Amino acid sequence: MAELDDDTDLQAAELALGLLTGEERAIALRRTVAEPAFADAVEAWRLRMAPLLDGIAPVTAPAGAWSGIERLIDGASVLRAKLARWRAATWVSSAIAAGLATLIVLRPVPTPPPAPAQVPQAQPMLAQMVRTDGEPILTAQYDPATGELRVRTDNMPNGERVPELWAIGSDGVPHSMGIVRLNGASARTADPAVRAMLAEGMTIAVTMEPQSPRPHAAPSGDIVGKTKLMTV
Repeated sequence: MAELDDDTDLQAAELALGLLTGEERAIALRRTVAEPAFADAVEAWRLRMAPLLDGIAPVTAPAGAWSGIERLIDGASVLRAKLARWRAATWVSSAIAAGLATLIVLRPVPTPPPAPAQVPQAQPMLAQMVRTDGEPILTAQYDPATGELRVRTDNMPNGERVPELWAIGSDGVPHSMGIVRLNGASARTADPAVRAMLAEGMTIAVTMEPQSPRPHAAPSGDIVGKTKLMTV
């Protein structure tokens, strides 16, 4: 609804309260037809005042009260207009005060925002391989938070080839996690592509491959051992 100036809004309130008479009422009624914003304001005041008027018991003024006042004061016609506007202003102020009080009482208490969800910390994972006689072959510790991979190999066959670690996904395709030290400890950071697929239950395997500065695209040697990656 378009914003009205104070005089126009007051006239809308007076019409809604039935305080206008004669020519003033006729002018206001014509405005409700010609000016949609004014008509909306009149209806808004009627709706705003209805709860207040319903709760007020009608009181009949003493006979001749207003005529007696008019006889005592010069310019009675001017006084009537001023009194009418004063009464309307009083009604408007009371309605606004009542409306604010209702808003304060009925306004719901703001609900505090929910506490941020606790993101569970990534748990370290472990893979262990042993020979058929129970001797250890490989122990690998993986930290998902940092991507760090710590590996220790034991009892690996000596020769020209070195152990290479593989992660095998559900599709059965091995992805190299890099060449590790023969019978000793190694530490490295897993490649982003491998980190994205490492999860609990994934198969970890080790094969003996030719020495190379870079991981091989696929294994060429026999599998020395394999196991599952488990959460610690």
